[in-house]
This record gives sequence, structure tokens and C-alpha cells, in this order.
Amino acid sequence: MRAKIFVVVISLVLCLTVGGIAVASEMGLVGKQVDNTDVVFSVWGDSIAEAVLGASPIGERDGFGYYGLVGRIANFEFHNRSVSGHLTGQFYDYVSAPDDGARMNNTLLKTSDIIAVSILGNDLLQNDVSQMVVDYADGITTDLDANVAIAKEDFYKAFDYIRSINPDAKIMVQTVYNPMFVGSAILQQSASDTLHAKGYTDAQIREIGGYMLDALNGVVFSYLADNPDSITVIDVRKAFDAIYNEDNHRGAELFYNDGVHPSNEGHAVIAGLYLEEMVKLGYLETEDVVRGYKNIRVDQIKRLYDGQDGAKDAIKDIKKQDTYDGVTNAFFRYAEDKTAVLDKKATEDNPYVAFEETKRYYIDETTTVLGLPVGVIANKSKSYMEFYDDGTMKLQIIVSDGALGMVGGLLEGTDLSTVDISPIVSKYAVELFPGFTTDKVMYSLGLLEDNLGLSFVGLDPEHEGVQALITSLEKDGKLPSTLTIPQGLGVKYEGRYTLREVTNPLTGEKMQAIHMGAPYENGDGFVIMTLTENEDGKEMVYFNVDFIQMKVVAVAK
Repeated sequence: MRAKIFVVVISLVLCLTVGGIAVASEMGLVGKQVDNTDVVFSVWGDSIAEAVLGASPIGERDGFGYYGLVGRIANFEFHNRSVSGHLTGQFYDYVSAPDDGARMNNTLLKTSDIIAVSILGNDLLQNDVSQMVVDYADGITTDLDANVAIAKEDFYKAFDYIRSINPDAKIMVQTVYNPMFVGSAILQQSASDTLHAKGYTDAQIREIGGYMLDALNGVVFSYLADNPDSITVIDVRKAFDAIYNEDNHRGAELFYNDGVHPSNEGHAVIAGLYLEEMVKLGYLETEDVVRGYKNIRVDQIKRLYDGQDGAKDAIKDIKKQDTYDGVTNAFFRYAEDKTAVLDKKATEDNPYVAFEETKRYYIDETTTVLGLPVGVIANKSKSYMEFYDDGTMKLQIIVSDGALGMVGGLLEGTDLSTVDISPIVSKYAVELFPGFTTDKVMYSLGLLEDNLGLSFVGLDPEHEGVQALITSLEKDGKLPSTLTIPQGLGVKYEGRYTLREVTNPLTGEKMQAIHMGAPYENGDGFVIMTLTENEDGKEMVYFNVDFIQMKVVAVAK
């Protein structure tokens, strides 16, 4: 229970941060070289496609995530409906569910011209991969075979369904890459030691990973063989292997530091494969790809690395490249040893359609995160979403004093000093928010507020419990042995929003949508709220963030 409460707080922070990412990423929209805005490109699947983890800093998700690169360079109407953590069976349940509000997932699937899918990886990752690798080395494939068989059944169901509701769409499915390499975090050290003791070299361990992925990716090729011309395979596995085999160092750079997700450069490689296919399909020419890609990378250097050594030379180097891969190499060889500077400068280019007057909606008791009743423990008068007539908004959730007392009671007598958050900071926070460090807690929290509009409410540095927390974190990245939580604690996000009237292209139904952050003209936000009425006739706003099972409902008084 205590661990789950901690995860809820982190989840809220991540959700609010990702919800506001368009504030940072809206800068420097790619020039429209071709007119493909009537082409609907939708991306589905798992965390690789969702690009919440991997694209760094998180504010550049649309500029580093492969879906955003493809959508912007090709100038498609693009949408990302992926959900981190989804198994193939969950993917089937998700795509076959009916529409729920302004996101219109099922309608989007039915009306997309191009459907891109990344799936299957979690069918192995959410099991004991390290043990499966050791077993495979010993000739035991029982668990691997069982998981692949389940994934295959679910994959066939999912893609049969997609094809049944949208037989004219071009469906693209990417293969799962091999994350086994020296230094990768995917394999536990104990498993690595066991395999080395058995005489396996690092190269042979990577080969074992490759054999396991042959079985998993075999699901994709099997479906294509059984259903000729039904899908186009985007062979990410092959592309990543080719880079790794040519240059082990660069191959390792294709991975985020958790060893699972693609890094910024990994996303660029994946985007390149999709863009090659778009050229084959006639949506754009190779020259359009290179020109649009240069625009994005030059813009990123100007914003993320402004004033840093070599920035001007890097821009010149990018501009003289005449291939997509050339631009990728020029950008990432410059950026690999640099720290990006987060940028929250507002632009006047994006139109913000706002309410005519201030609107406030109070968090309802039905609001949940990870299955926990956040709405029940929230302070009823201080937890709300508020939208202003200048296009700015505030979302805050303040924990009630009673709930804090309950948490304090649960923590009483528990030694929290064993909780070390430094691995989480080094693996994720530093990548998502450059400059973040437990060595300077208040500075790091200020970094989130200044650049992303995210802050903690009630975290008074003069409070005895907060002082103890800061001291302990700055000392060794651990929680203090006891934790006194100040009253009025909560999280707050302040950023931009825009209203959109959306029309279901199949039924003609019109709905009011609220995008948290400013979406691209031909894209949409990570958080899409639906403005409607509840059964009592009161105005209501609701939205879901699937990957953390977050369901927010807010009602006007």
C-alpha cells in the first residue's frame, strides 16, 4: 500500500508533465513541403510507440519520438494512441473497445489511411527475461514457447479485427529489436554471471537474445504469410542489428539508458524506416524527407543547445548533408555529449482557442490513479481544473488532511531509509528533465516548474519534515528514516490549453475537446479531455491516461 501511494504521486507528476509537453515542442514546426494533411496517420501499440520513455527531454516527444518525426516530415494528420506496457492481448482489447469521448479511438482506427503498430515486446519483457535467456542457453524453451503462443493468438485476433473494420488502410507493423549487448540493463547481472560461468561470451549472449526474438518476430512474419499483402513489415530488428554489427558503440547508443526503449537516435532510425516506406507509397520524395528532417534538427539545436560549444558548426554540418542518415549522424554525434536546455518560451504562432470566461471544475470522487481512489483522498475545495480566457490553465490535486493523517499512520514505525530513489533519478529523471539531480532538490523542483509548469503545492522548505527529506535526498538519494508530511501537500500543473470542436467523421456527432498543451495544427495533444455534461446536467470534464490507469473526472459546481 505504501509503495502504491508513492507510485501514484510519481504517476501524477509524470502525467502532468507529459500533458504539458507541447509547450516545449511546439517551437519550430517543420515547414510544409508537401500537402498530405488529408492523410490520417495513426500510431498504436506499446511504450516504444508512445515515446513517453525514450524521447529525452520529455518536452521534445514530438521532435524525437518516431511517430512525431514521421507525422511532421510527411505533413500527415497524425495521432498517437499507444499505451505503455500493453501486452498484445491488451492491445486487442484496447483497439476493439468502442469510442469514449473526444479521443474517438475506434473511429480513428476505422478512418486512418496509415496504421503503424509497435507491439509484442511486452509479451516477453513482462516475464522473467533473464531466466528465459539462461533457460534458452540450457536448451529449455518452455516459458518462451508458451508466451510466444499466447502472443501469436492475440496478434492474429487484433490484426484480423483491424483489417475487418478498415480493409483499405495501409497497416505497418515493426519488428522487435534485440536489446542484448554489453552493458545493457535488460539482463540481470546474476544471469550474465551465470552465462559467463557456463562459457558463453557476450557475443553469444546477444545471439541468444536474437534467437528468442526470432521466435517472437516470427509471429509477425507468420501472420503475413497466412494473410498475404495484409501488412507491411517495418524491420526495426534488422536495421538495429546492422548498425550494431558495424559499430558496437553506436548500436548501444540506439537505446535509452534503461536498456529497453529506443533513445532519441533509436527513434530517428525507426522514423527513417517508416519514411522510406512513405516515399515508396508516393506520399513524398526523398528530397522532402531530407529537407523536413534538417528543419527539425536545426531547430532543435537552436533551442536545446543554444550557445553551447560547436552549435553553429553542427548546424552548418547538418545543412550540408544530403541524406536522412547523414543528418542523423551529424545531429547525434554533436548532441551525444551535450546536455539539452529545456525551453518553455511561449509562441504566438499556435492559435489557442480559449473559453470566453474562467471555468473551474472540481475533481470528482470517481477520479482514480492505478486503481487508487485519488478523488476520495483529495481536498474537495482545493482540487480542481481551471481554464482561463487567455488560453492558460491550472490543474491541481491537493491531498486532504485526513488522507495525509492516514498515510502518516501507515508509515509510522517504518524505516524508510532503505528506499533509494537515486536509481530512478539516474535512469529516468535525468533523461526526461536534463539537469535534474537529488544533490539539489529545490533547484531540481524549480527546474520542473520553470520549464514545464509542474510544481508541488505545500512543500515548504522550512517545514521540519521537508527539511529532513531534502537533507536525506541530497546526502545519498534516500528517504529519511521517518517522514513527516506537511498538510496541504499536492501537485499542480500550469500551462496552456486549447479548445477544439471535433466531429466524428462516421456519425457526424460533434464534441468539445480540450487539449492540454498546444497541439500541432495537424496533430493532437497527449491529454485530450472531453467537455460534456453529467447525468445531473452539470458541465463535466473527463480524460483517461491509459498507461498509468488514470481516470480524471471534474465537475462544475
